[in-house]
Amino acid sequence: WNNGVIDGIIFTPSLGQVQYILTGTDLNTCVNRDTVNVRVTQPPTIGALGPLGALCSGEPATLTGTGAITYVWDNGVVDGVSFTPPNTQLYTVIGTDANNCTGTASIQLTVNQSPNVSAFSSAGGNSLCEGDTLTLTATGNGQSYSWDNNVQDASPFIPSVGTNVYIVTATSANSCTSQASVTVVVNEQEDATITPLESLCGDVEIQTLIGVTPNGLWQGLGIINSATGEFDASIAGEGSHEIIYTTTGICNDADTISIEVFQELIVNTYGDSVCFGDIDGNVRVEVIQGVEPYSFLWATEETTPSLSNIGEGVYQVFVQDANNCIKDIDVIVFTTEICNYHVFLPNIFSPNGDGINDELLVRGKGFESLEFFIFDRWGNKMFESTDKEIGWDGTNSGKKVAAGVYVYYVSIKYFDGSVITKEGNVSVSY
Repeated sequence: WNNGVIDGIIFTPSLGQVQYILTGTDLNTCVNRDTVNVRVTQPPTIGALGPLGALCSGEPATLTGTGAITYVWDNGVVDGVSFTPPNTQLYTVIGTDANNCTGTASIQLTVNQSPNVSAFSSAGGNSLCEGDTLTLTATGNGQSYSWDNNVQDASPFIPSVGTNVYIVTATSANSCTSQASVTVVVNEQEDATITPLESLCGDVEIQTLIGVTPNGLWQGLGIINSATGEFDASIAGEGSHEIIYTTTGICNDADTISIEVFQELIVNTYGDSVCFGDIDGNVRVEVIQGVEPYSFLWATEETTPSLSNIGEGVYQVFVQDANNCIKDIDVIVFTTEICNYHVFLPNIFSPNGDGINDELLVRGKGFESLEFFIFDRWGNKMFESTDKEIGWDGTNSGKKVAAGVYVYYVSIKYFDGSVITKEGNVSVSY
């Protein structure tokens, strides 16, 4: 062979297109030649690309080959596809170019171990109530621990109401991190505060008590419905009564109030009957039970326990005792059909201004209308009236008449429609 090639011995051909000539000689020294052309191309320069710097355990990596067309990695790695290296290891890639020439490259991935971390809550898996304190603690082989939500490790704080997830990050000396979390449920604190009641009178209507947090249980004398808080003062009776309200949720609460119940104000009423159109009725009220002093106020604005000279109707009165217990009462004056209609005039009166018997009035029962006249003994008219409330004052034209005997004439129409007349004598005496 030419070019220093020894037949049957491996050698490395030169780069490029080279012709190798073989000269053969047999036993007869006959010679013959043959040639072979060998083309040698440059192999590809393969590169291996990966993450810069060390990785932390569990952190993904992607390896990529360069300088060829196809790449095959060892350790099951697929070129350009992310994977998680389990530990520090050397990775080698074989690249093949278009001439089917190959090249290799390697890259070492350093994997640092991430720290172990566990998160613990002082609640121990139980729920908390609003306002309770909580302490979160992280353990493991980290160099430092950092909680979210501004929580400080092992420092107590008050968590917010709701379901809270707290995450802690552990960092190792080589800056690798791991996380752990703990969930803490905080329930809203119930409030049993009872809306206070003013003192009650024994006959007051049923009261419904109210607590801030609803749906609790009520206890105490006078409670007639433990679920709704209905309180009956008439059942509780006079005195001071302790009422307890307890909420029934996880974060329950209790409150107590005292309800003062006064004795019931009891008032008897006394009505009357009158003949139609008359105003000679009387009504009154009488306090049977209560605390003195008592006050009375009629719709007519009188403040006495009775009314006099009243006609048919309904008379409203408010009675109040020293405990401010009040009764609103209607007293009735009704009309009776059994009436003794009559008329009456005295036979003497003394209009001397002493306030006694100074006026001559027509009295009786059942008047609807009247005509009333006074005459002297010569038939001269001294006085006339059609109003039963206006009588003769013993004057004529503004001057006192002389003492003596005078004649009266009265025509009366009763409410039953009948009409009577009456006449007689009346003496004026000073």
